Amino acid sequence: MGDLIRYNYVGIKNGQDAIDKFIMQMDMELDAIESKLKPLDTGEAWSGSDAQVAYHDLKSQWRAAAGAIAESLVALKVALGEGSEGIRAADVRSAAYFGG
Repeated sequence: MGDLIRYNYVGIKNGQDAIDKFIMQMDMELDAIESKLKPLDTGEAWSGSDAQVAYHDLKSQWRAAAGAIAESLVALKVALGEGSEGIRAADVRSAAYFGG
């Protein structure tokens, strides 16, 4: 019976928690970067300049990319949860066959 499949429910939950933590950290780091670059965003000296327009374009791109990463990670987190629930339900059904 060396081909047994084992599931680590705690490990799956820890993976889900790590995804949440990563998304929060990514958002915090982007917010910190944007805070440091705020003069480019709102500074009068830059108002209407090509540099400000370029900054806004790039900011939109990196926020969209971060959003896409977060969406993918949330989908992974949901899939992990659904898989874990399905496996746990199968374990309960299997145990019932043995009176457990």
